[in-house]
Amino acid sequence: MLISLILLWIALSLGVGLLAARRGRKAVGWTMLACLISPVVAGIFLMTIDDRSPRARQPVVATHIDCPGCGQRILRDARVCRHCGGTVAEMADRSEAERIAALRRLGVSEPLLQLSSGTCLHEAFRGICVGPPTRAYPRPGASDGPVWIALWDQDSMVYAVLEDEDGLEFNRYSIERPRDIDVIARSEQGFWLHRFDFLYERDLPDDTLRQAAQAVGFRYLDRYLRERHAADAQLGTFAAHRAWLQSLIASVDSDAASVLTTAIPPR
Repeated sequence: MLISLILLWIALSLGVGLLAARRGRKAVGWTMLACLISPVVAGIFLMTIDDRSPRARQPVVATHIDCPGCGQRILRDARVCRHCGGTVAEMADRSEAERIAALRRLGVSEPLLQLSSGTCLHEAFRGICVGPPTRAYPRPGASDGPVWIALWDQDSMVYAVLEDEDGLEFNRYSIERPRDIDVIARSEQGFWLHRFDFLYERDLPDDTLRQAAQAVGFRYLDRYLRERHAADAQLGTFAAHRAWLQSLIASVDSDAASVLTTAIPPR
């Protein structure tokens, strides 16, 4: 019994040392202190003093935003940017108007514009993909590359669209890892398929999905539901689901491109 208590005491002391290291303190010193006095007392004391880790000095999204003018991090409630001196509210309004104008120039649909502006076209989209984005997101990459236009942010992900030599590209990336780009689709219909797969995973009834699809002009819902129901048994892992979804989106992208080419008369 005594040996078990001693081992537990040592294990808890090592835990205090690991916690101290994460908070920018010396692990060995705190481990020894916990052994001498008490792991519980040392742990409580450790949590009451300043966190010296680099993570603690980084502004968090809840309290900070990126200045719409210069992109530097400022307090969310700031009226004037301390870096460029611009009035934040005026710059935010201008940036939002410019964002919507840029999306219009890309030719995205009116329903997508409305969702990106904050208009909830159907209850299925509430809290999932209703913008506008709460922060300014510059394109992560080469400054001379295509400009990425944010659609909205969801949790820690930014959803955006750009136009390159091959047409539109819908993608997403993490706020914490802006260079880790996930290309979702090469057409708006493919992008909607990705979104409706997300809605399907939330166990929304098929009738609700059909109403939402009609609200945004998604034409491939019946095909998605048919193929999803047929493939459900083989989609037991994340990798299998991702591969299946990417294949279906690629097929829809190709089909949407063919429809677009047919609709445009030759010159």
